[in-house]
Formats: sequence, structure tokens, C-alpha cells
Amino acid sequence: MNRDTIKLCPMCNSSNIEHIVGDHFSKIRGIAHNVPQTICHDCGEVFLGPDSLEVIRLYENQMKEAS
Repeated sequence: MNRDTIKLCPMCNSSNIEHIVGDHFSKIRGIAHNVPQTICHDCGEVFLGPDSLEVIRLYENQMKEAS
């Protein structure tokens, strides 16, 4: 799903959403990535699209190569 096409939050059905590029904090790795994301301002859910996940994978691969 293209995150830019989201008009209603799939979790709470709110239209109070925003498409931004900003820091997304990875709960698993503890690293912040500056990626495109959609945020619901009512329930707080954050949605990442394939473009965001590709950036995160690129960062992780660069970190592996550097170590």
C-alpha cells in the first residue's frame, strides 16, 4: 500500500493524519532513522511504507559494513 494514499487511519478510522519525513525510532535496534511516514494524531499509530523500509535497510547494511 502506498502510504501517501492513506486518508483515514486503518487503526481508528480518524482523518487526523499527516504525511511527513521525520525521525522514526526503531524499538528493536534503538536507532532513529529519518524516513517518510504517516502519523495518526488521534491514536498515535505510525505507518511506514516500502520507501521507508528501504531506507532503514540501507542504513542497517551500511552499519554492518562499517563494523
